[in-house]
Amino acid sequence: MNWQFTPYTLWLAGTGVFLVLFAGYVWRSDSDQAFRGRYLATALLLAAAAYNFAYLLTLSHTVLDTKLSLNHIELVMLLPLVWTWLAYVQWYTRRDTNPSRRLVRVSGIISVGLIGMVLTNPIHQLVYQSATLQQTGAFVALNLVVGPGFRLYQAYVYLLLLGSVALLTTAIIQTRGVIRRQAVSLLALSLVPGIAGGADILGLTPYTALNLAALSSVISAAAIVVTVRRFQWLDLAPVSRDHLFDAVADPIVAIMHSITYWIQTLNSMRSY
Repeated sequence: MNWQFTPYTLWLAGTGVFLVLFAGYVWRSDSDQAFRGRYLATALLLAAAAYNFAYLLTLSHTVLDTKLSLNHIELVMLLPLVWTWLAYVQWYTRRDTNPSRRLVRVSGIISVGLIGMVLTNPIHQLVYQSATLQQTGAFVALNLVVGPGFRLYQAYVYLLLLGSVALLTTAIIQTRGVIRRQAVSLLALSLVPGIAGGADILGLTPYTALNLAALSSVISAAAIVVTVRRFQWLDLAPVSRDHLFDAVADPIVAIMHSITYWIQTLNSMRSY
């Protein structure tokens, strides 16, 4: 038998089903979101579900070659998820200007190139250099020796994530009331898997053969429920430009502004 049941099977399957159902709910909801926002939110949830199911299949299979092929699909599914997230955050923070749109298009082109690198890995082995099965408790996981292409892939994913974090941080600084609470809830949705994946990359966890970013998706799913019930996530309207710096035209500028803000904050804390 080539399939295995792991302690994370029901966890991942339940989260994936919830994301698909919630995507349908968002699409059919009579919310205050504009069509573009509802479209991006639905695409984002479906991309998250696809990534979740891809990891579920990777984790559940026991044959090395098939497990590695499924892992390639999992890695491919990650970029549409992060790219769609950035596009949604840009819409919400009203960074839908021409420079920002060009940045999204360029990001999409780079994403296609990186996906091509993943799919052609057997030829050049820049992404994965070798793969073995590793016994992890009562199940076998995929243990990979990664190459420079994989590190480039990770760096690009975190660059996109950093851009969305910078935009949301700027919105949090410049807004008040329900708009700020909405932005904080969106920021939490991105930080949970980002921190989990970062801990994995830095070797701060003993579970080296597990994808902690994917496993943390259940926390993000729970956060979605909270944001819908508590912070009117389905009624997210783009943040008014009056609440944000007009000079911040794209995520790169937003990153620099946010870094400057936090440096000033840390300096102020040291002065006390």
